[in-house]
Formats: sequence, structure tokens, C-alpha cells
Amino acid sequence: MKDLNPLLHSQLRLAIISLLLSVEDADFKYLKEKSGATAGNLCVQIDKLSEAGYIEVL
Repeated sequence: MKDLNPLLHSQLRLAIISLLLSVEDADFKYLKEKSGATAGNLCVQIDKLSEAGYIEVL
């Protein structure tokens, strides 16, 4: 079994991935409302996930 990537140990990053698994796509407002994160924190975490190749930001 592979270890969980340390990038996903963040509760918010894991929440973002979980939310995205249940939809085809999502906008920033949807992720902000569902995660309860501040806009600044959400933006930083989305950037980290995008840079790591976990998500695609259009």
C-alpha cells in the first residue's frame, strides 16, 4: 500500500479533493461555501494542489 502524499495531510486540501471527487467541476464560490475556508486560504491550497498535479484550474 502506498503512503498518503504529505501534501494531502492538510485538512483543507483533503476536503477540496473530497469535494471535487463528487462533482465533474466546481467553481471557487462552491468550494469556499462547502469547505468553510477563507478566500485567501482556499486560494493558496488550490494553488498547491494544482502545482502538484492533483487538480486542474481553468
